[in-house]
Amino acid sequence: MLRLDPQALVGNAAMADFAPHTPTRCAIPQNVYARVMAYDERAFPGIKPTRIEDFFDTARFPGKRAVQHGPDGILEWALLAEGVPPEQVYGLLSTDRGLRLAFRKLDTIRDDILWWDDPAQPAQMLAEGHAVMASGFNGRFFDVARRGAVPVDIAWDGRIIGTEVWAIPATTETAGLARRFLVHALQPAIMARFSERIPYGPARKSAFERIGLNPETGIPMRVHLPNAPQHGGRALVRDAAWYANTRALRQRRFQSWLDQEE
Repeated sequence: MLRLDPQALVGNAAMADFAPHTPTRCAIPQNVYARVMAYDERAFPGIKPTRIEDFFDTARFPGKRAVQHGPDGILEWALLAEGVPPEQVYGLLSTDRGLRLAFRKLDTIRDDILWWDDPAQPAQMLAEGHAVMASGFNGRFFDVARRGAVPVDIAWDGRIIGTEVWAIPATTETAGLARRFLVHALQPAIMARFSERIPYGPARKSAFERIGLNPETGIPMRVHLPNAPQHGGRALVRDAAWYANTRALRQRRFQSWLDQEE
């Protein structure tokens, strides 16, 4: 990827408008999404699941859980459910002890997991009654709830916040045009218009107060964004370096855990 000059694209004063440690040399954030726990309200007419511990509590909240077929996200949740503070999760998952603790927690819901591979599936599994809880991306669950056919709600505790970024391939012949586009796309007003249409939050703090109603549905969008200040509970920022450095190990340990079923 080409090295970018963030100050030239957004100005020196605007750098503090982004989250700490962003932008990087080769990427500038555009929006924020989250992996969240969602549930079918029909399955829990009384007490609702509100904490990530509830995802692992099949006694109080019985039913199938839709989980991505892989270690991503669920390992972090397992440690949170064991009481590990968010700021310690990735450090502990970098150790054998942390991985063993996470997979032991997964053992507690092994018989209640339905695996998904396509990000569209967890919302569908809730809507069709195959699962009562699901891990997935907040935008997918918002879309199901917006259509109103099924009462799906999000429990924001334990959300894992990720960032989508802009980058320019090193081989491009139109780098100048790409940079001009980024100058436009990174304006707070443009980010706000994006978040009015899709429930992913703006990467710039100053864009948040500009967000209004969805132009098609009239839904006020701020409350549905992962970085909305009113969301309580714990949150993790997805550690991209940890994901890159532990990919092979995570997959190997996950496959070993899966093979224990056979």
